[in-house]
Amino acid sequence: MSDTANLRALADDVGDAVGTRIDVMDALDEVADLLDEVDSWIGTTGGSADAYTLTKSTGPTALFEGLQIRAEIHASNTTSSTLNYNSTGAISIKKFGGLRNVSRGDLNIGQVYTFTYFNSVWNLESANGPIHSRDLSTATITNTAGENPLFSETIEANLLGSGRGFRFTGFGTYTNNTGSSQTFTLRAKFGADTIVTCTRTLSASSSAQLFRFEVLVFNKSATNAQNCFGTLLWGGPQSSNTTGGASSTIDGTLGGLCADSSAVQDTTSDKTFEVTGQHGVQNTNLTVSHLIGFIEPI
Repeated sequence: MSDTANLRALADDVGDAVGTRIDVMDALDEVADLLDEVDSWIGTTGGSADAYTLTKSTGPTALFEGLQIRAEIHASNTTSSTLNYNSTGAISIKKFGGLRNVSRGDLNIGQVYTFTYFNSVWNLESANGPIHSRDLSTATITNTAGENPLFSETIEANLLGSGRGFRFTGFGTYTNNTGSSQTFTLRAKFGADTIVTCTRTLSASSSAQLFRFEVLVFNKSATNAQNCFGTLLWGGPQSSNTTGGASSTIDGTLGGLCADSSAVQDTTSDKTFEVTGQHGVQNTNLTVSHLIGFIEPI
């Protein structure tokens, strides 16, 4: 039974008992109508992408814990975002139970989302799904033999609990135009631990080679003990395909499981997950580019 029906049934009981059913019903009907207003469809957001506004003349003018609203997004977000409901102020929109700011792609134009005000933030109920974070920017390492970052994100405190984990998936390209074989190393780090190291010797080619790097990190029955796995798929030199892009044939001698390791990071505090790359020698004709990466809680 809905809240409205419960209240009206209560009005019948109370009214019959005191002989003033009509007066009690009128009063409780007003309360029921207010509850309907609070938990109803609001409309379409205004403002700008990343700084949304939302107005409903019959809605509350002060925020309270548990207030829930639904709205259609008028412009896709590009980074962390805020929502100003009924001029109550720009409040951060979070996901994963309020642990993390929304990121690019979490709010899409024309889609309807549910927001709940809790712990002084708007929690995006409709975006507690698979994507924790994504990085669509290109990071390039060239003309250096030093270790350099390709991807980095914060895994928030308590996100993993004592039995959950996350998966990182990244795609990139590698070019060795030196005329001879060269080594390249991918590493994944969680907190202070290096959990995956993949070193490959790669033949020379003027064409870029595609690769996919995947890392799994799981808390194993404790918040400070992780099992970690890394896999690498490596393609040969790219060639044109029918869609106008490029494709590679997977090289079975270069791909496969890189690591089956453990870590002892205390995940009740924030921890950084990072992927780095390192050429074996410094050369202007050696280049690696990280094209896209994302993290999924699992």
